[in-house]
Amino acid sequence: MNELSGVRAAGSTAFLDGGGSCGRLIAEREWAATALGPIGHWPQSLKTATAILLRSPVPMVMLWGEDGVMLYNDAYSAFAGGRHPQLLGSKVREGWPEVADFNDNVMRVGLSGGTLAYRDQELTLHRHGTPEQVWMNLDYSPVLDESGQPAGVLAIVVETTERVTAEKGLREREERLSFFDDLGLATRALADPFEIMAVTARMLGQHMHASVCAYADMEPDENGFTIRGDWAAPGSTSIVGAYLLTDFGETAFRELSAGRPLITRDTLLELGPDEGAGLLSLGLKATVCAPFIKAGRLAALMAVHQAEPRNWTESDLSMISEATERSWAYIERTRSEVILRESEARLRGVLDGMGESLAVLDRDYRIVDLNAEALRMDSRPRQEIIGRTHSEAHPNASPELEARYRKAMSERVPVSLEHLYEWPDGRETWIRMRAFPIEDGLAIFYSDITERKQADEALQLASERAHAEAAEREAILSQLGEGVIVADSEGHIIFVNEAAERLHGVKLLGIEPDRYSETYHLLTEAGKPHPPLELPLARAVLRGETVVEARWRIRRPDGTEVLAIGNAKPVTDADGKRIGAVLTIRDETERHAAEAALAESEERLRLATEAAEIGFWDLDPANDHLFWPPRVKAMFGISPNVSISMTDFYAGLHPDDREHVSAEFARAIDPQARALYDVEYRTIGKEDGVVRWVAAKGQGLFDQKGECVRVLGTAIDITERKRAEQHQRLLIDELSHRAKNLLAIVQGVAQQSFKGERSRDQMVAAFEGRLGALSAAHNILTRERWESVPVRQLIGDTLAAVRPIDERIRLQGADTLLPPKTGVSLAMAIHELATNALKYGSLNNDVGTVVVSWSAEGGRMHLEWREQDGPIVHPPTSRGFGTRMIERGLASEFGGTVVIDFAPTGVVCTVDAPLPGVDG
Repeated sequence: MNELSGVRAAGSTAFLDGGGSCGRLIAEREWAATALGPIGHWPQSLKTATAILLRSPVPMVMLWGEDGVMLYNDAYSAFAGGRHPQLLGSKVREGWPEVADFNDNVMRVGLSGGTLAYRDQELTLHRHGTPEQVWMNLDYSPVLDESGQPAGVLAIVVETTERVTAEKGLREREERLSFFDDLGLATRALADPFEIMAVTARMLGQHMHASVCAYADMEPDENGFTIRGDWAAPGSTSIVGAYLLTDFGETAFRELSAGRPLITRDTLLELGPDEGAGLLSLGLKATVCAPFIKAGRLAALMAVHQAEPRNWTESDLSMISEATERSWAYIERTRSEVILRESEARLRGVLDGMGESLAVLDRDYRIVDLNAEALRMDSRPRQEIIGRTHSEAHPNASPELEARYRKAMSERVPVSLEHLYEWPDGRETWIRMRAFPIEDGLAIFYSDITERKQADEALQLASERAHAEAAEREAILSQLGEGVIVADSEGHIIFVNEAAERLHGVKLLGIEPDRYSETYHLLTEAGKPHPPLELPLARAVLRGETVVEARWRIRRPDGTEVLAIGNAKPVTDADGKRIGAVLTIRDETERHAAEAALAESEERLRLATEAAEIGFWDLDPANDHLFWPPRVKAMFGISPNVSISMTDFYAGLHPDDREHVSAEFARAIDPQARALYDVEYRTIGKEDGVVRWVAAKGQGLFDQKGECVRVLGTAIDITERKRAEQHQRLLIDELSHRAKNLLAIVQGVAQQSFKGERSRDQMVAAFEGRLGALSAAHNILTRERWESVPVRQLIGDTLAAVRPIDERIRLQGADTLLPPKTGVSLAMAIHELATNALKYGSLNNDVGTVVVSWSAEGGRMHLEWREQDGPIVHPPTSRGFGTRMIERGLASEFGGTVVIDFAPTGVVCTVDAPLPGVDG
């Protein structure tokens, strides 16, 4: 404070002239009660210092004497806020009690002759009666009295709160965006709500440095809740379990039930020991619990807890709220997608389970979908039909059919047609078609009515020619491949074609109905004779019933047996009176033999599936008897020797999969639906707790009464396939993300390389060199499958792209791994340093060296680039692209500090930063 010694003042108050309001206050106050005494008695040094600070536009305050009596200017009075003017003339410890210890140190150092300087010093002040966080630049210097000894301290105070807050807010926004980007990537491929919430809790808890982060589902009564999972920091305890909201006090119940968050910064202080007992018993002294409201009711909770009191910031609360909303929104969207897929699968099952064929045409008459029955009837692979127009797929279709389709499409009316259709493979069948307009095309239902047509034609022929010559009837009906027997109203057989007689092996004409079974040995499957009236023909004639596909055995006189299947239908006249019946019979012997061969083939298939690790299962629905081989039991985490039932099967399913598996199984055993049982589900091992994915298929077997008597199926462990699918989705997302990052890097490199006063060749060379470094880094990352990058290999390959590695370049450090994005940034920085060393630094002569060393300890990485024995280094007059990229880009990527020192002996670049985890 030597500059004060030359300032003089006249009179007791003259030196206050021009001092503004603070100067007038000093002059007018009664200072007798203070340690300073009347102004006229002040020492000259105090007067001089006060005159200077009063005229300064910068906030300044004089702390005089051992008690630090405060004298300040108008600029400082604005800083003092609501404490001005009472602060003027008070002792500093009493004026600013909340920072008494800080000011004690200032007085101790200043009165000892020392100086202090602080930059962006954070303090908590009560300028307006409430705590306020402020940041300041502070400079303290001693003020000497007439004897040359320190008698006071002069402080220059510049508040930087606005700037620091803005910078802090920017950092928080960047961290927030980065966090939610990482959270989105981590949960994007997850479909299980528990997994989504577990990942969210872990990442949110770690990001906020919390003690515990938990998520819970509310019960329907909106009081009981269950914490399904949580993340607990080291030293903290998990709080998973069932609770009641009312156990946590009236405040918690009121706020959360109303959809408002519960926030405590000091649970004991704010809620008290009684109301806060629920939280305090769990070791939680500060809490933010965010509710999730669905359909007007409290559905779930997300909570972040601290083991010690914590002053939650608005940024903290916003982070928790947004994380909760995003997680539950993603879960709701995921559940909706699952429901949509299940709905589509059920619809597809219904369509495929229809006994009628269905084809869907678009407005261009292009076939866009077919159900299973349509594909079975067509006998062609799906890919040969879908996507082609109807005329392309069915070139033999009649013009009348095409005309009906055009009518339905243009007039938006239903149409129908029964027609004889020739299939592309030459088959001819009678088809009954019905077409209905839909929003974007036609829905066409059709079925094979060939058998009905044939029977109708035979019946019509018999009715029309009832009195015609028998020879004429026989000539016509004998040409049918099926056996035909016609009886009169009394049951007497009046016509038999050759096929029917060949089938029976005897002449049937004239046989009495009640002698039919006795004479021709008609037997059941069990070998017992039919009662006469139970025969299809007898029932049709005597009872007037229509019999569809009755089966029986015929024992011929020569001892051979034929398995027959027939349809019987009564014949009526114009008045509806029964005048007879017609029976059509087919020989099913060969088909039955083929079915036996098929059974044998299925047994071989079962053995093959066992060899292929396909589990075969067999269910008796009536007795709840379930056969599982050891392989299928292993998929449910059950020992091979343990007996199981359908109850065990459903108990082993993941809770989210039980409903749709049960629905699909019910459709499979439904006599009307008879749907193919085809599902994928998760199991939770009964004995080992392991979650596995299983693909199961099955088919019900039905008896003649239509009851399901057996269900056979297979099961395959598809856990690895599911993991591979998930991994593939992650790789595709990551590839897209990295491609965008790469284009951004190349764009930045190009913009910086092609600017300035250099020649075109120099710009091109710089650009190609930087692309080479980027390429080298990407080659390493490609070899490492973009999961991690070794630091040594990354630096070595990058340096090799600039100059061959020899004894002048030494690499020192352990094999440390970096994430891909960080590796790319480091490679670009090493390239810039190497290029600079080759042009201007230690690699520009024959003796200079470069030592690159790194270490990773305590979760931090330290890397140093040091050049030696090169030309004398002169600091650059301005920062080029390479220097800016290293100091800013690399520092930002590492989240640490990067310093380049242009020392005369050689450039030294040091990096000190947290070592990020490597997760690919």
